[in-house]
Amino acid sequence: MESTPLTQTHPYILTKNKKQKKTNKEAGDRTLLGGEHRSASKIPASLPGVEPVSLPELGSSYLSGWAIPSVFLIRRRIMTQECFVGIDISKEELVVFVYPLGETFTVAYQEAPVAALCERLLGLCPKKVVMEATGGYEREVCIAFAQAGLPVCVVNPRQVRAFAQAMGTLCKTDQVDAQVIARFAEAIKPDLTVIPDALLQELSALVARRRQLVLMASQEQNRYLQAYSARAKTDIEHHRKELAMHIAAVNDCIGELIQKSPIWKAKEDLLRTVPGVGEVTSRTLLSELPELGELSGKQIAKLVGVAPHSYESGTFKGKRSIFGGRATVRRPLDMATLVATKHNPVIRTMYERLVARGKAKKVALVACMRKLLMTLNAMLKHQTAWSAMD
Repeated sequence: MESTPLTQTHPYILTKNKKQKKTNKEAGDRTLLGGEHRSASKIPASLPGVEPVSLPELGSSYLSGWAIPSVFLIRRRIMTQECFVGIDISKEELVVFVYPLGETFTVAYQEAPVAALCERLLGLCPKKVVMEATGGYEREVCIAFAQAGLPVCVVNPRQVRAFAQAMGTLCKTDQVDAQVIARFAEAIKPDLTVIPDALLQELSALVARRRQLVLMASQEQNRYLQAYSARAKTDIEHHRKELAMHIAAVNDCIGELIQKSPIWKAKEDLLRTVPGVGEVTSRTLLSELPELGELSGKQIAKLVGVAPHSYESGTFKGKRSIFGGRATVRRPLDMATLVATKHNPVIRTMYERLVARGKAKKVALVACMRKLLMTLNAMLKHQTAWSAMD
């Protein structure tokens, strides 16, 4: 027995004809779309922007032919809308929130679940996948996402927290953090994170390990000076010698790694021509500041954190100061600048001139640090040695 045709009032929304006498139960799982009888067990794939979806996936409340068109509209709107993924990373799990779909789920921080998460996110085609820098826990996830082709971004947690406070979100849980990160991604649209190659990751790891060993050696030196027991001093001295051996071994590994790359070797040779720039500074710049030589002087100064920030409002003129940036680069650069004020004629002249004008010595040193960094950036950009730029 054929059903009475339905009246089409919208490409995806149909209304019943007043003359139709059949009930939904009698019609069974058959409905009319576009003037033709189709089985309601599967959504037609010919509609633009609509995926084939089995009705059991939509729940029993959608089994009637009445509710299917509204589902078409919902899925069509979701599929054509940009989505942003926020991930809160901890030691054991990842909390994921998809905006504006509102989906929240937790994934164990293991290789197989992370791989499955990549496949799931690829199906959503997100505009951005954003996570906070969490001291290294984000590294493996970021690399896995980048290799899978996801647009991954690693952002500063301080910026995300300031964004949450601006939204009026004062509570802090993993689920709330994931939602805030997703909203941050949608509003700010941060730049994609550039994943370094395996060789640069190895160099960065070795430079970081050397920095840790030097810190431990400094701590042991302080403990040695404060120790009262002869046995304690003997043990500390033994440990200091071991740390010195480890530092020397790591230095050798870093040197061998740089020798393997002609590009790094050429860059280090150029950097070392500047009076005041030694082995530690040049290798730190190569590993922690790969952008050196590719950005403008102002951009590289801002990236490192030696560009002064204004503090003014109306008639008030506060002192400009520096903050933020890459502290791991600033520390060796600060020591290199201090040496340059004694042995580098250009930096020494600038430092003495600023001090003579009444600038504080620390302010003059920061200005010289910025000058030295911008000089190094120009040297690598133009492949020019220091003697030619003096």
